[in-house]
Amino acid sequence: MIEPPRRPRPPQAVPGDAPATAMSTRVQAMRADFVDFAAREHSRVIRFLMRGGASLADSQDAAQEAFTQAWRLINSEPEAWARVQEPLGWMFKVAGRCLRRPPGESRRRVSTVPVADVPETAAGADDPADLIGPAVDVLAALRELPPDQRLAIRYRMDDQPNSAVAAALGLTEQQAADLVKKARVVLRYRLAEYRTRKGASHDRSP
Repeated sequence: MIEPPRRPRPPQAVPGDAPATAMSTRVQAMRADFVDFAAREHSRVIRFLMRGGASLADSQDAAQEAFTQAWRLINSEPEAWARVQEPLGWMFKVAGRCLRRPPGESRRRVSTVPVADVPETAAGADDPADLIGPAVDVLAALRELPPDQRLAIRYRMDDQPNSAVAAALGLTEQQAADLVKKARVVLRYRLAEYRTRKGASHDRSP
């Protein structure tokens, strides 16, 4: 007796395939969002560093390194990036650390991210070099503030909430709010003093 042909078994799902596919899709979405974020906010990170007294070139280098670190984090630990509540504040903090790190092997190591995968971060229309000129008095006055007040004001100048200031300085939100309020008062006095000294210097010039 000839046995009827056996019906082929439906392919069995490999355990873990669906979660892996979902994670891949999520990472792709995070990467796309980050490319838009980098194009939109790169110049703001540079301006933030320049307000602390860094040169344009050093600020550009530190900003690019910070964005590269974020890109690595998205690709290696996407859940860690997803937990970042204030991405721009995170970039300010990391870029500040990159700026303070002395030149050497740690600053010059070759990126593990393929060059083609790292998003380009052009300065855009609002070039940070525009800080030179109208805002020079504010920059000079900022440098006279204590470090914690200076950092707090720089965050607020870029419309970052007090929660970002708190995260950067290890404070509560109320402490950050109090610090920002005090820093604004001090900055007004320092700016007035600076402009007075600047005016007196011009008066003495031939």
